[in-house]
Amino acid sequence: MTNSKPVKLTPRKVAKAIGVSESSMKRWCDRGLIPFEKTVGGHRRISRHSVFEFIRNGTHQLVNSEALGLPPGIRSGRRELADMRVDFDDSLMAGDADRAARVVMEVWLGGHSVAEIGDRLVTPAFQRFLVNWKCEENPDSRQKQACEAAVQALDELRKLLPQPGDTAPLAVGGTTGTGKDQPMPGTIVEMVLEESGWRTRSLGDNVALSALVMAYREDHPKLIWLSIDDQADEGELNAKLSELRQSVNPGTFVAVNGPPTSARLVENRQGMRFSANLQQLESLASSLQNGRTAWKGHTALGIDTANGNHLRSQFAPAHNV
Repeated sequence: MTNSKPVKLTPRKVAKAIGVSESSMKRWCDRGLIPFEKTVGGHRRISRHSVFEFIRNGTHQLVNSEALGLPPGIRSGRRELADMRVDFDDSLMAGDADRAARVVMEVWLGGHSVAEIGDRLVTPAFQRFLVNWKCEENPDSRQKQACEAAVQALDELRKLLPQPGDTAPLAVGGTTGTGKDQPMPGTIVEMVLEESGWRTRSLGDNVALSALVMAYREDHPKLIWLSIDDQADEGELNAKLSELRQSVNPGTFVAVNGPPTSARLVENRQGMRFSANLQQLESLASSLQNGRTAWKGHTALGIDTANGNHLRSQFAPAHNV
């Protein structure tokens, strides 16, 4: 995915956003506390992403969100995700996408990653009041509203994420779910990868092996991801993964996400990693960025079967949260 052109802000607007003087902001720029660039005329300009990182690091809190082009009243500051669950659940069940977006924005600006938000806020919400992600097949209109509100909220959060550069590694992938699925599983995976510094290309739902192989040959990605629906045929998936691994270069990793019981599908397959939730995927993406091939808390093959419940077409929540 290619995000919109980065927003550049004046020191005055940034100062207004975080409640300090313009002179203080200029001084911080000159001291290297916040990245900036200069125009041809010598004026300082600060990217909105740099401001977000400044806020997310907890140095200063957001006091005027409109100065950054955000909806009015958005605040930052570290918040416990458990404390936000009721507000988020209520907003989804009411079909209130604006309110849901406000919650995820404030949690993200408070320093939580997209993976944490997905594992500990979004996924638990749907485990509580949805059977699965396939909202189009659910006759309950309130549940369909909830899913649509969540998709819209995540789309708004995605606009705030930094744009990976043209030289960033590429990840391509898709889901094994049917074309009737809402796009949430793939969307969350892409967001996690983008926040980890990856360019992404989604091949959509019910992705065919031939599409993955063709994408590999055309784009030469460093990572191929596949989100497994727990209703998929395991024998068919096993054959698909075997053929996929044989079709791509050993230097390209394949990340498989799905129910913990699917971990055995990648066992003893070189260059394949399994993740049962988004934070494991985030850890894998960071490991690959840093030239490592395993991540903390996993076996040498990167397989973790210790997690519990799995949400169809998505990931199990992190434990002990």
